[in-house]
Amino acid sequence: MDVGFILTKLMMMFAAMIAAFIAVKCGKWDAKGNKVLSNAVTFVLNPATMISSAVSGDRPLTNPQVLTLSGIAVACYAFLILTAYLVPILLRVPRDKSRLYRFMHIFSNISFFGLPVVRALFGESAAFLVVIYVLPFQLLIFTYGITLIAGDAAHQKFNPKMLLHPMIIACALAYILYLTKVQMPAIIKEPLAFIGQATSPIAMMVVGGSLAYAPLKKVFLNWRLYAMSILKMIVVPALVLVVLRNILPQTETNALIIGVSVIVMAMPNAATTTILANQYGGDVDTAASAVCLSTILSAATIPLLMWLIERV
Repeated sequence: MDVGFILTKLMMMFAAMIAAFIAVKCGKWDAKGNKVLSNAVTFVLNPATMISSAVSGDRPLTNPQVLTLSGIAVACYAFLILTAYLVPILLRVPRDKSRLYRFMHIFSNISFFGLPVVRALFGESAAFLVVIYVLPFQLLIFTYGITLIAGDAAHQKFNPKMLLHPMIIACALAYILYLTKVQMPAIIKEPLAFIGQATSPIAMMVVGGSLAYAPLKKVFLNWRLYAMSILKMIVVPALVLVVLRNILPQTETNALIIGVSVIVMAMPNAATTTILANQYGGDVDTAASAVCLSTILSAATIPLLMWLIERV
């Protein structure tokens, strides 16, 4: 893939972020407006994109390949959960913040950031591959993720109704529709695709608007966040790249699976980190700083990883 193409696509993504960031700083966009757009992405746009990717008629993967990628996704999250125990030790994180750092190591901004980036770099048909990663992500973040953030109080606050989140339902539905090869009529398929077209720019603007509220004075002063970002956004995806290159046969479809898997694993910290930290009594400043710094650094790490994908 041409470097100029990669940079152009990423600049499109970051231009939307920067526009929203400036709008907030100029007082033309407030937190309430950002929340409205965030809800639109969560409850309408992303679900529409995911279902549309499953019924569009483009089938980048066969059913056995879908199951293979599902196994890869589960293995990746299992690896992240296990290695997350090492992060507080390696970074000498204070004990009261260790759970937050483990959470940040595991959960990335796949829905708001990863989906638009993958669509830009690998094409519209690659969106369904992200769905396969989003489903276990959503299931984990509202169960295991909450126990990390809330600690001993998790059992008092977890609500099973969270598993009925629209993203979980949309992912599961997309997964089933794809495997069963259900043919949707144009009157349903085309509106879904039309709505989904708004996902990328609006999702990136939500990310940019959120960054405008981050504690910028603290963002660049915490060396642990730099170290964690390198570990999370370069080391882990590079390991995924090497492992998958060695276990999957060299085919065009497998190249797509590997590329999407590496980029998904390279995403910055999940925007949900700050929301859950605030809701469950976590360190909100550290969470917001981590989301902000890792998102900024991704402007350099994503092109680096795309370069590695081409050469490894």
